[in-house]
Amino acid sequence: MTAHHSEPSGAAAHLRLFHSWTNTQLSDLLPDTDVITVAAGTVIERVGNYAQQFVGIVDGFVEALADEGAVMLGRGDHFGASELFDDVKHRATYTAITPTTLLVVFGPTFRGVGRSLRSATTPSFLSRARSTHAEPALVG
Repeated sequence: MTAHHSEPSGAAAHLRLFHSWTNTQLSDLLPDTDVITVAAGTVIERVGNYAQQFVGIVDGFVEALADEGAVMLGRGDHFGASELFDDVKHRATYTAITPTTLLVVFGPTFRGVGRSLRSATTPSFLSRARSTHAEPALVG
């Protein structure tokens, strides 16, 4: 992964999850937040690994591949939140399919700040793809 020196607070504005967060909650995340750019083909997280971080997509596209199928995630989507809250393993492998800019938050920091807002997280990437308001397309 290649470091990309964007401002984390500006990158967070692109993520729907954070739209309802207060400035205080967002500022509590910043010390443990990075904005990085990864090349197409980069595996960001692997199925079966425990989540160590929250990952939000600022720009680009990521494929989430699981036994149930594949979903295309893009700007504003995220993964790792429900895995962090429930302390479970990733149910998908997440791979950048274009050069992709990501907002990455250290897991314990995200868990601590976001616990009160857990209802805003998506329980499953496939349920998001099937919801009426979502646009990610099932792939394959």
